[in-house]
Amino acid sequence: MTPKLRTLILEAQMLDPQEQLELIGAVSQLLRQRYPHHGVSSEFWKVHTLADILAAQPIQPVLDVSELGLPSWPEDETADDVIAYLRKQRQQDRSREA
Repeated sequence: MTPKLRTLILEAQMLDPQEQLELIGAVSQLLRQRYPHHGVSSEFWKVHTLADILAAQPIQPVLDVSELGLPSWPEDETADDVIAYLRKQRQQDRSREA
């Protein structure tokens, strides 16, 4: 990642969520104009509403909480073990980004 791009990302992180969405929209529009046929269909750039997404990918409510469980969860592994592992992985990821 170039220093210029890193600076832009840091600046974007300081924006409020609405401004970040506006920035994404502006950059997307710029890319559509600059690369109209660059291997991406026009459908990719279409703004989809939540209703559009739900119609294309209907979601059913979970009626049985056991459906959310992992069938291969090791019996000797606690939730605390998983949380500790995730924290360790996040720390490693952060140290690689720096």
